[in-house]
Amino acid sequence: MKTCASLPGAGLLMDFWSTGDYSPAYELHTSDYIRHDSPFSINDPDACVQFIQTFPAAFPDFTFTLQDLVVEDDKVLLRWTATGTHEAELMAIVPTGKTINARGVGPVHFKQGKVIESWGVFDSLKVFQQIGNFPG
Repeated sequence: MKTCASLPGAGLLMDFWSTGDYSPAYELHTSDYIRHDSPFSINDPDACVQFIQTFPAAFPDFTFTLQDLVVEDDKVLLRWTATGTHEAELMAIVPTGKTINARGVGPVHFKQGKVIESWGVFDSLKVFQQIGNFPG
């Protein structure tokens, strides 16, 4: 197993989730980047930034914490947690003022130091239950 220092860009991978500075997303993703699991069409850095901005917009106190970062060759596996208070509309769901605690993982594939494709898996049902949008 390699450290994140052994793969250029891996250390910056999630900084923009926490800082609100989205410039690393443009520097880090290839122009033909694809996120495979999203319900939205994410196939370039602009779409990636728009997707990422959805969460801090709905949860102004959104915090993203990287728990683990595993690097092997040109692939990275992230394990993360996120918290926030639902203060603005999220996917047509009116604000509830409720706090969410989410956990997820995401494999990321690099090519020549840039992200070419990624996936993300998190317990979205639990998040929607926490904001009161689905029965418990």
